[in-house]
Amino acid sequence: MSHFTVIVFGKDPAKQLQPYHEFECTGQDDKYVQDIDETEKLRKEYETMTTTRYKDAEGNLFVTWADQFYREPTAEELSKHNPMGHGWGGGISWTSKDWGDGKGYRPKIAYIPEGYTKVEVKQSAVMTFAEYCTEYEGKTVLNPGETLDLNEKHKYGYCLIDDKGEVVKVIDRTNPNAKWDWFVVGGRWSGFFKLKEGAEGILGKKGVMGANRNHKPGYADIAKKKDIDFASMEETASKKAAEVYDKVAA
Repeated sequence: MSHFTVIVFGKDPAKQLQPYHEFECTGQDDKYVQDIDETEKLRKEYETMTTTRYKDAEGNLFVTWADQFYREPTAEELSKHNPMGHGWGGGISWTSKDWGDGKGYRPKIAYIPEGYTKVEVKQSAVMTFAEYCTEYEGKTVLNPGETLDLNEKHKYGYCLIDDKGEVVKVIDRTNPNAKWDWFVVGGRWSGFFKLKEGAEGILGKKGVMGANRNHKPGYADIAKKKDIDFASMEETASKKAAEVYDKVAA
């Protein structure tokens, strides 16, 4: 996640910025949202990607997060790491949950039991392409005969399955030109522009917890170019930069 300033030249910044909204965050299904066919892209990933599994002596493969691959922590591990929740450190990793054995919520340590080996296998060896799209990539299934629901269920995309369970196509609904997920006029940089003497402008909103640059009279977030005192702003910025340089170089 990043935060940055953008200057918008015009009278309607919301309208001018709209072509660059991140649909997955704004939820605004407008003309800038496109259906991107990801079928071949995901198929190539599926055919080349590998995944980690544990293999037993008979060659059976198991997911590494299965309960059987977690053991009780030793007294030393409990004392040294206090491994509650989820985490890692000191050469171990742990997960906490109710393990369904009547002993309640508690941590266990990940390990590989004797007789098992850690192996890398093709993703295609452990799941179908349909499973990869829906379970691994999280695409919502669109079954044969099902009505496409772009308002809710399939709003952000879908995986169309035929009556044999095979993938017909995978669609990601997104704005390929997305640049922002949220914006506000002003924010932590409110009062960015210094106005010339007697000029008028508009201040936007302060940032979270009141953060701002110069949210006070004589400064603005919305103003005409001719009313902005760029020379004074440059002078102030140069002075601050010189002060920082002198401290670093000292």
